[in-house]
Amino acid sequence: MSFVSTGGVSKWSQITIDADKDMGGKGLSDLKQVAAAMVGGDLIAKGLGGILVRIPAGIANTVLTSQGALMLPVWAPGGLYLNRYFPANINLSVPTATKNTTRSHTKSNSMAGKLPSPFYSVDVAEDLGNLVKFENPAITLPGSRTKNTTRSHTKTKTITIPSHYDLNIVVGGAEAYNNTGAVFTDETAAAQSAAANDMTLLPLVATVGCAYYFGHVKLFDLMTLNIGTPGAGTGWVIVWEYWNGAWVGLPGLVDGTNQFQAAGGNHDVTFTRPGDWATTAVNGVTLYWIRARLTNITTETTQPKGTQAWITIKT
Repeated sequence: MSFVSTGGVSKWSQITIDADKDMGGKGLSDLKQVAAAMVGGDLIAKGLGGILVRIPAGIANTVLTSQGALMLPVWAPGGLYLNRYFPANINLSVPTATKNTTRSHTKSNSMAGKLPSPFYSVDVAEDLGNLVKFENPAITLPGSRTKNTTRSHTKTKTITIPSHYDLNIVVGGAEAYNNTGAVFTDETAAAQSAAANDMTLLPLVATVGCAYYFGHVKLFDLMTLNIGTPGAGTGWVIVWEYWNGAWVGLPGLVDGTNQFQAAGGNHDVTFTRPGDWATTAVNGVTLYWIRARLTNITTETTQPKGTQAWITIKT
């Protein structure tokens, strides 16, 4: 696009563009703040504050799923959406099938004129047709056959259906918190995408109080984290917490991530769903949150990075 300055105008910021006017087939080919970070297959959505944000392309065969008003859509595994089981007992009783076949056949054969009786001679002068004269006795061959077939079959089968279903979906929110400077970084898009090592699980220079938050609009039962780069260091202690009016420890916790130090790949953080779990706002986003908070560290030799995160809802 070329620009010719007239009347002392030297900057784009000095120009008012009426978007309702016919631009003669011309248009803007790039929105710098969004397009610069986009790759093929990415989408654009309206984010918080009315700002256009990039939604990275999902994994193959996932579907774009709405999380409700004011929430960014997310990519979710289509197969898992369809993999839902509802508790039910179904009894199928196959009705009795009865077949009665009665076939009756009676055949009477009259062979009159077929068998000769003793014949007698007549005068040769008689008509040739009367040369031989037969008596025609009636011959009857009685025969009757009846077949009755009765077949009865009853089959009852009870189908057992699983009594629960599990719903697995990418997290609805992800926030990295650096205690040095008390800075939050929204990493929701990074946690929802399959791009490797784009989640900053702990800062490059981690200090006590740094944390990572995982959230969703619904109560959930476990969180799965794909670790791209395992962390390493000494004196490293991470606690997992949820919000019930204050941040408290998750009950029944099993940290499969080994405090972000487990080998690369998927690892589950399981817990007993708290009965007093409440929503709270983290960096302006209200969800049901859990967080991994660093309570002690001596050295950090390798910064932990994440690739993607999901939550699972069980019934």
